[in-house]
Amino acid sequence: MSDSPFRSFRAAAVGGWFLLVGALSSSAHAQQCLPDAFEPNEDCVGAALLGPGTWSNLTIPDNGVDVYRVSVPAGTRLVATLVVPNPGQLFGVFRISLDAGPASNCTFNSPHAAFEFIELGESQASLAWSASATAPTDMFVRFDAFLEACVDYSLDVQFVPEPCVSGPLDAFEPNSSCTNTALLPAGSHVGLEASIADPDFYAVTVAPGELATLTLGGLGASDVASILAWDVGAACGDSNTVIAGTTVYGSTPQPIHVFNPSSAPRSIVVQVAPVPEQETQSGFCVGYSLALQSQFDPCGQLSGDALEPNDSCANPPVLASSQSALNISAVDPDWFSLQVPPRSTVRVLATSATGQQRAMQLRSGCSGSFLEALTSSWHVYSDTSDPRQFLSWTNTGSQPFDAKLHLFSPIGAGAFCDNYALELGFTLGVPFCPVKRNSTGEGARLTASGSTTPGVGVLQLEAAPLPPNRAGLVIMSRGERPATPFAAGYLCLGAPVVRLPLTTTGSGTLVTAINWSGASSAIAAGDTWAFQTWFRDAQPNSPGANLSEGLRLSFP
Repeated sequence: MSDSPFRSFRAAAVGGWFLLVGALSSSAHAQQCLPDAFEPNEDCVGAALLGPGTWSNLTIPDNGVDVYRVSVPAGTRLVATLVVPNPGQLFGVFRISLDAGPASNCTFNSPHAAFEFIELGESQASLAWSASATAPTDMFVRFDAFLEACVDYSLDVQFVPEPCVSGPLDAFEPNSSCTNTALLPAGSHVGLEASIADPDFYAVTVAPGELATLTLGGLGASDVASILAWDVGAACGDSNTVIAGTTVYGSTPQPIHVFNPSSAPRSIVVQVAPVPEQETQSGFCVGYSLALQSQFDPCGQLSGDALEPNDSCANPPVLASSQSALNISAVDPDWFSLQVPPRSTVRVLATSATGQQRAMQLRSGCSGSFLEALTSSWHVYSDTSDPRQFLSWTNTGSQPFDAKLHLFSPIGAGAFCDNYALELGFTLGVPFCPVKRNSTGEGARLTASGSTTPGVGVLQLEAAPLPPNRAGLVIMSRGERPATPFAAGYLCLGAPVVRLPLTTTGSGTLVTAINWSGASSAIAAGDTWAFQTWFRDAQPNSPGANLSEGLRLSFP
């Protein structure tokens, strides 16, 4: 298993587990492990100095850490091999990281150059990393051990000539550091080369309102490389201050985006470097292409939309109706407040102007806790019973509820921004029962508004969208059944079924008023009824009729 400084999240993700394992280990185990000649060497400050050669008779206790410092000559690759003759149940991590000077802390989750898990009885692991082509490079070699009271091991340190620094330079050399960058003009540039010993750094200026898109491509099928960007003046080279970045696997190009929303030019530094494969110790140098393109105020990011600013959960605008001409980007997510009435369901759908997928989430608050999530979507929205897949949530309480709607940044390779519309609807009750598309191309939704107190006011039911000028009626039942094919749709009402008066779909909406007389007089206080709409629908190869979704209503 291999990694790079730019994918340190993998170690971070498991770091908590390892620390938990260590915390559960017995302190008596640690006392059984006699220190070796290099102790104490548990951190960067106390790291033991090592030169080339094989170092034996080393020991490390359960939940222990050994750190070594190695000065690797310019144009040389460090190859470090860990050998554990009797691994037992050992679970460990073997790593190489770069000396960042006073900033180096050698914590478990600190950035690293390469790492490998030691597990399942493995007794040997090798890692390699290259020094700069022009100057010596100090590196740390670290070994963390868990689940064994005491581990005996040896460490072999070798310096080998760096083969990736030979050959002709490309057109932008020398550009091997944050302080020695090459100006990258707009356009596509091919025939470039980068290595761990000689990474490439470029200077790019992003004008006010401009989106700079840098696309890394031209890699071989088995090559892996990273492209990262920093603002000039930030800690260039520090993975914690990256403003944009991605890792490209193989020959499919991948872009990164940097947007400048300010009124002054934005200067950035872009790095391209290979991500070697540690198991085969290959891929330390790659050939690649790099393209720079620009676009002014994409998706209207500078001008914003009518509901901006709304990039924070703290003070989102209230979304009370459907909206169009909205915009969103990777640096400007959208938040809205939805006031959901008591015993009602909200349904919302985001439609992209460019066909991008939109992930949404309804939350109960702004703390960020996963416990606040009410319902979410990812690629496919949660209400799969509706062909258009609305995101829906029901407030079962007796008071209005303030839900926070979070729209995530655009999804998909290369997506930075998008223009979109939001379709919003509310209904009393709980929609249920899958629905099939009718001749309008959509499924018929059923909504209710007005009074649910029998004998008081009027309850209005609306089914839409429906084919215009067709006969239709509302049916209702105290019982429900599993979705059963019926006509061209599904019937979800159990017997007996009460039929309300026949009416028409008009211009595409069937409206039925329940005034507690006639057939609707069967509704009594304390009841729960389920409703559906039956309507004529002439479609090719259809039975000539269809059904809406179901709607469950309680009558207090």
